[in-house]
Amino acid sequence: MTRPVMRLLDPFTGLMECKVCGTRHAALRRPGSGGKYVRGSWQCINGCQLTPPPRRENPDVRPYK
Repeated sequence: MTRPVMRLLDPFTGLMECKVCGTRHAALRRPGSGGKYVRGSWQCINGCQLTPPPRRENPDVRPYK
């Protein structure tokens, strides 16, 4: 599962902001779900993606030879 790119600014209006590019849009809510958002609402309309932090090499672990 990917991490959500959007940050929820206002839960009452559904206003979300992208963590990468900063664009804002109003998210759609799923009908009859008690206020849950549809699946695509947590992705940026520009296709932005969060990159995972780089893995650090542990200097104490030696590779097998």
